[in-house]
Amino acid sequence: MSSENVSENVSEKAYDDIYIYDNDEKLLASGYLWNNNGDFIELRGSDFPLFDQGERVKARIEYRNGKSEKVSAYVYTSQEKYICLLVIYKIVLNNKRCYFRIKTNITTDITHKIIKNEAIQLDCPIKATVLNLCIGGMLIATESSLEANTLYKTSITLKDSMADVQFRILRRQNSEKWGNEYGCIFEKLSQQCEKDIWKYMFYLEKKKKDIVQNMGNL
Repeated sequence: MSSENVSENVSEKAYDDIYIYDNDEKLLASGYLWNNNGDFIELRGSDFPLFDQGERVKARIEYRNGKSEKVSAYVYTSQEKYICLLVIYKIVLNNKRCYFRIKTNITTDITHKIIKNEAIQLDCPIKATVLNLCIGGMLIATESSLEANTLYKTSITLKDSMADVQFRILRRQNSEKWGNEYGCIFEKLSQQCEKDIWKYMFYLEKKKKDIVQNMGNL
């Protein structure tokens, strides 16, 4: 399928492009990103092939700002001109560190700032939410202001375990919902924490697979 046939009566510059591949990287469909809420992404286009519900596919999203993401997903809904995918994980391609990222909604308290390798307890813990997680870092949201390039410490609840992590603030962006969103990288992550994070990510992946399978049983 030609990548130029992106949409039906829609300017290519008005939407972000998306391409769907099989596990062998064969292009199966192309269209434009209609909606993206993190867990589900909706595609529009002309003459999509029909996919089986629960079929696992890969996708690449080319954003207008130059950012690009690879997505692993299950087909949730498939119609002639509409596809809905349940996202398992993403890889941000313009990041020097390309890790699998999976959406989360973990509340946590940032309790310490790390200064010269010493953990200094904050006067008041900072409430935050972990929006996505990977083995190398996380995206957090908070109303509070955090200092760029500064190390902090928190404990993340991962189903039936806790991961004590040190993280460095790499970047900040405004958020209408949260106030601030911060991209963070883990530092000095223990082997046990790595194992616990991988285990939790696989647990979330299984939950998403169960969602699709349960839909097929309705």
